[in-house]
Amino acid sequence: MNGSKAKRQWSEREILRVRLTDKDETRKD
Repeated sequence: MNGSKAKRQWSEREILRVRLTDKDETRKD
């Protein structure tokens, strides 16, 4: 099982999502 690879991809996706949310929050501020 390649759980490390899947976790790595998830991390990248999470970062992208967090970045988008951060941008939205900064814009609202």
